Amino acid sequence: MFRIDITIDSLLPEIWLNIFKYLSIQDRCNLMLTCSYLYTLGSDPTLWKNCRINKRFIAKLGGLPFLRMRRFQYIRTLDLSESDVSSEQIEYLLCELEQNIFIRNLNLGHVNLQEVEEKLLGNLSRLRCVSLLQTRLTTAQITQLLICTARSETLETLNLAKLDLSEVEPDVLVEGVVNIKRMNLNSTNLSFEQSSLLFKRLKESTPKLQHLLIRGVNLSTTNPEYLSDGVAGLTSISLQETQLGMSQTRAVFRRLAGGMKSLVSINLSNVDLSPVYTDYLGAALTGLRKLTLRWCHLNADQITSIIQNSRNVVLDLEGNNFEGVPMDLIARFQMQSCITRYFSQE
Repeated sequence: MFRIDITIDSLLPEIWLNIFKYLSIQDRCNLMLTCSYLYTLGSDPTLWKNCRINKRFIAKLGGLPFLRMRRFQYIRTLDLSESDVSSEQIEYLLCELEQNIFIRNLNLGHVNLQEVEEKLLGNLSRLRCVSLLQTRLTTAQITQLLICTARSETLETLNLAKLDLSEVEPDVLVEGVVNIKRMNLNSTNLSFEQSSLLFKRLKESTPKLQHLLIRGVNLSTTNPEYLSDGVAGLTSISLQETQLGMSQTRAVFRRLAGGMKSLVSINLSNVDLSPVYTDYLGAALTGLRKLTLRWCHLNADQITSIIQNSRNVVLDLEGNNFEGVPMDLIARFQMQSCITRYFSQE
């Protein structure tokens, strides 16, 4: 009888790499520790490029210098949110972005960036998706960042929620914002001049901006015409808790009811819509895919018109009084809501 000895290197490296791809990170690391041959194969950068690096992972690796390890050369996503990284480590990372062409997504949410050098923050504009949620940036830091985002050809998503932007020059703010495809300005304390110029810019041109979150920003003094035309030109917008007045809400729905819009999703929760004409509400649903009107003080006639015209529209009307709405329409609305929830969980 012949005896065939099979060793680890009997399999081609390509086969081992394919095996590694099906392993969890923990199992991959365990397999790499068995011998130097598998350690070398398992360190192939292509195996780790889609690995999501978070603060726990970084703590195990002893800090951000791990980025220069061979296996992490192609890493695409870094999640440092709520981590204890120092300003020095953040500056090291921002310097690395000048050389690293693979990192595309960076989450620095809830990390204190007050002490980070202003010029280095401009390197964030090289990425595709950046979250700076509640990072305590100063006006000077934000200004430098927005100047760079206005020239960026790569940055598509930027989260500046819960930063005070009120002291940023309106022109700088607007030029930086409209060059981003998805922008989060929730609770940013925008001034009247800033918000007015933003919606005027959206009305007068066709910027890159398509999706805007501006929840919790006081827009009560924004020009109704600028606001309505600016909203209609976007793809999606959240105007939740923006303190819109009667003239503004009527202008928005009159504009949406008139057609010629690209908007498919709008959230007006916690905005008083009781003064809006019923006909406007029903006609505005044409072309929409999602309408969120939680706690909007809608009356029975308004709700009836919305449900009657809501075919193929995902509706959220929580917190409104349905008393007086025909029972068959309530049943239809509840059935649509159940179907929506079911498919959203799939």
